[in-house]
Amino acid sequence: MNSEDMMKTFRENVVGPALVSQAFLPFLEKAKQGVIVHISSTMGSIETTSTIPGFIKQPSYSITKSALNMLVSTVMFSIKFTPLNIF
Repeated sequence: MNSEDMMKTFRENVVGPALVSQAFLPFLEKAKQGVIVHISSTMGSIETTSTIPGFIKQPSYSITKSALNMLVSTVMFSIKFTPLNIF
């Protein structure tokens, strides 16, 4: 794993979805409804990574999908009492 690949993967799997959520949330809040869907992976699960073949071969992917899962959890908590959903 080199730092260039790690940063590229982080931008694609974490920063990009964060910016999309940030850009669309005001419109969804104004509409008082809506859904944002982010695609994660079981390779982003800390609990199950030890059982997934290939996990060690793709650490950047797994690390960033785990970060995406935390991003979704954090944003979901911040909008918990609204009719908006982020998955």
